[in-house]
Amino acid sequence: MASTATVQAQQEEELVNEHAIERLRASKTQAEERLYNEGELAGVEYALQHAEYLELERLVANCQDVFRGGLNRFTIQSLAHVMTGERELAEDTVDFLQEKFGYDIHQPKWMEGFVAGAVSKFCEFRAQI
Repeated sequence: MASTATVQAQQEEELVNEHAIERLRASKTQAEERLYNEGELAGVEYALQHAEYLELERLVANCQDVFRGGLNRFTIQSLAHVMTGERELAEDTVDFLQEKFGYDIHQPKWMEGFVAGAVSKFCEFRAQI
């Protein structure tokens, strides 16, 4: 049978663990919201200032497939390949995105926001092109 001190130590450890888990969950939620919002703004900027027409058409055509599988299985390289249609151009696109928007482009929530922002902005004016 465990001593009272041992039981108390275990309870204290469980309490510390629970607080850490709660704190990290909150941190994760905040980080994911920030990443999504930053990605969405970047997607809008990319659509307005940098994207080629076919890149945006490819995103629109493939965005359901991208979201259905979840972006956790995508890398920024594979997303850029969807956009460009060519592996060599995809590498250039990744380099550009990373230089322009930072290393967070590799995070799934950033990519999700990026696709949502670029696609929604493109769809706003697509019929006028």
